[in-house]
Amino acid sequence: MKRTRDLQSRLQGEGSLLPRFALVLAVAVLVAALWGAAPAPWVLAPEALDDDTPTPTATSGSIPPPPTKTPTPTQVTGVTPTLTPTATRTSVPSVTATEMPSRTPTLTPTLAASKTPTPGPTQTALPTATETATQSPTQTALPTATEAATLTRTLTPTLMNTPTPTATTGTIPPPPTATPTATSGTIPPPPTATPTPTEVVACPCLDWIVFHSDRDENVELYRVGASGGTPLRLTDDLAIDMAPAVNHASTEADTRIAFQSNRNSYWDIYRVDADGQNLLRLTAGVMNNTDPVWAPLCNSERLAFVSDRDGNEEIYWMNGDGSVQQRLTNSPTADCDPDWAPKASTVVFQSMRNGNWDLFRIDVTGMNLMQLTDHAADDVDPAWSPDGNWIAFRSNRSGSWQVYFMPATGGAAVRLSAGSGDNLQAVWSPTSKKLAYQSDRDGNWEVYTGDIDTLAEIRVTNDAPKSQAPTWSCSGESIVYQSDGNTNWDLYHVDAQTGLLLNRVTDHPAIDVHPAWVPREEDGSLEGPMAPQPTPVPTATEPVIQRRAYLPVILRQR
Repeated sequence: MKRTRDLQSRLQGEGSLLPRFALVLAVAVLVAALWGAAPAPWVLAPEALDDDTPTPTATSGSIPPPPTKTPTPTQVTGVTPTLTPTATRTSVPSVTATEMPSRTPTLTPTLAASKTPTPGPTQTALPTATETATQSPTQTALPTATEAATLTRTLTPTLMNTPTPTATTGTIPPPPTATPTATSGTIPPPPTATPTPTEVVACPCLDWIVFHSDRDENVELYRVGASGGTPLRLTDDLAIDMAPAVNHASTEADTRIAFQSNRNSYWDIYRVDADGQNLLRLTAGVMNNTDPVWAPLCNSERLAFVSDRDGNEEIYWMNGDGSVQQRLTNSPTADCDPDWAPKASTVVFQSMRNGNWDLFRIDVTGMNLMQLTDHAADDVDPAWSPDGNWIAFRSNRSGSWQVYFMPATGGAAVRLSAGSGDNLQAVWSPTSKKLAYQSDRDGNWEVYTGDIDTLAEIRVTNDAPKSQAPTWSCSGESIVYQSDGNTNWDLYHVDAQTGLLLNRVTDHPAIDVHPAWVPREEDGSLEGPMAPQPTPVPTATEPVIQRRAYLPVILRQR
């Protein structure tokens, strides 16, 4: 009975919940009907993805991939994106006073709505506020204190003068050849003219002398030490090799000797190393090219010379390998005997353009021609002093050949040599204070020196034999010259002040003449008088070539 009453009581309590259960069931059926009539909320159309893709912000925990093409640089005004820092910002560094943007920023797709300049080779845009940056110790741009406080930055790129790669290329452009200012925006083109050297760099002085000799039956070039010894033969040909010029080089391996030779019927200019190797012909053609002289710069690679390729003798210059041959003078009469200014920016020469020999100077560009002397007599053989202040020359304005000097910029000429005889082959001492030359004022050729400050002369040699063609030592304290003291021509070395014989440089039954030490250009063989010349003897199998005669076909007349 008790169990029956308990069961009835439970049935009566549960029966009171039936109306509530029926109501919940009806609502569930209604919701199910409405849900089946609409598409599922998690399925979006493709166009919805294209137009409504959420833009990552500073609170995003991921970095979107970079765009595949360069955004169009479109000016958008009034757009000031604001970065909102949150506690979930982990992959992007916070914008604080110590933040340094990376040199290789990764741009988010929102850059398409900002102004993105395309920097030139000298300007590069730093990352904007919408760029995802990685810290780098190489970037120097820091945000201001206002940016750190407000975390608000305007889309205005900062231009710098460093070759930072653009964000769209991801590569570093090559460095510019010049660093223009940030306001120029362009790199100026290199100058077309050869830059003028601004200073003279001294090279070691030679410890050997170049000279001419016919000891091998024809005129060749040799070198020998000032103390003597066995000479080294530099050239070897049946023709005449003469008028050597030695470049100013820092090492003997870089030393080159230019000279003129008629080994190809015409006079041409050749070059050979200091050991006689690597012979190179610098000029060619049906023309005469003579009188080479190196620019007096250390390791110089430029030669001035004389050529009649355009119908008469003119001054030219070329590179040391024979390239870039350019004409400096242009006159219907002869221009010849060039010599360089110490900085190699100007050349002095003699010209017949006014009816007699006068001195002129011209820039290596062929501009700024300037006449230095204007006299009814002949002024010839100009030589520029090593300090660049003076030009020496010889003139017959007094009736005989005398040595003069004048300012290199023009002005009055000063006569240095005295007497009534001829004075020839003047060469500057290394100090630019003295000139050495040969004179026959006493009836015999002797070597003299003259001081340009005091005009005092010293007779260095006093011998019965002829003493000619002086050349200075590197110190300026001694002189080497040629003499026929032992019935043949040899080279001798004497003290420049006392004339004391220091040593005999060569001792050979052949002719050893026209040494070149300082200056390094031997010009005496282009002047006169020369050493005695034997008469050539033709043979049946050999054409008549005046092998032992200096300048048999030289064009100019003094």
